[in-house]
Amino acid sequence: MILSERELLVMHHVGKGLCTPTELAEAMDVSVTLTYEVIRSLKSKFILDKKATISVAPNPFAIRLMHILTTPDRAKVLSGSALDILSVMKNPVTVDEVSEITGISRSTVFRYIKILKTLSTIRYENGTYSINDLMWKDLRELLRSMDDLHAVMDPRVPAGMTLYASDRERAVFSGRKGGPWTKTAFSVFPDYGVDMLYDTGFYTTYSGEVDFDRAFGDAFEVVETTGDYRQRMLLLMAYLKNEDTLNPPEGFTAIVGRLKLGEKVPNWPSLADAESRVEAGL
Repeated sequence: MILSERELLVMHHVGKGLCTPTELAEAMDVSVTLTYEVIRSLKSKFILDKKATISVAPNPFAIRLMHILTTPDRAKVLSGSALDILSVMKNPVTVDEVSEITGISRSTVFRYIKILKTLSTIRYENGTYSINDLMWKDLRELLRSMDDLHAVMDPRVPAGMTLYASDRERAVFSGRKGGPWTKTAFSVFPDYGVDMLYDTGFYTTYSGEVDFDRAFGDAFEVVETTGDYRQRMLLLMAYLKNEDTLNPPEGFTAIVGRLKLGEKVPNWPSLADAESRVEAGL
């Protein structure tokens, strides 16, 4: 989750008891108009409650964030992509691993490491970095609650939708069929020979072209979340119909490899069952 220093300063001051835009603006020495913009942003990220009054949103991440921001210095250290980097550092990792997992360049990771070291937020040992639990006792729980919030909420996703996957690049969600969002996953399957008799539409916030490889990968993430047997059947059928041109994700390839060996994979149809449905034109 990317939070600006100003957003974190608002949370710091809310934790100190300031609860009006005027009070917050005076504390940060900025205009009331700018303060309103920051408040709206925090509400969209589920950190401030969406009520008219200024109060912390009723979720563990928002509450822990307010409590950990005991000083303005901490707002600076945790701003930008720091929380995403720290989330990876819950376990010891190298700079290259942080860059690969987060999609943040190595040079930017090094820049954040320099900032994080200023308040002993992280520790370095044997070529790896990890969060400093001794100096920041509540940080690990904050990061875990952030991961939990990401699992069910994403500010890019419209209210009332079901979220399946979320990263820096995109979010995958479902909602009413025929919505004005970019189709992905099973909503793209009819274009590739697999009809989907769902009233639900599957969508993505991805800004680029959603080709079949990307849609298939999104569908795989959906079934990994739902465990739905019917969706897994549709996934296998789409794979069989487009096997020659499809580049499926490694996780799916591993499952198909087990099915081809005759192994019964829990909650997955057999390849023979999927092949019979494809041959029958279902």
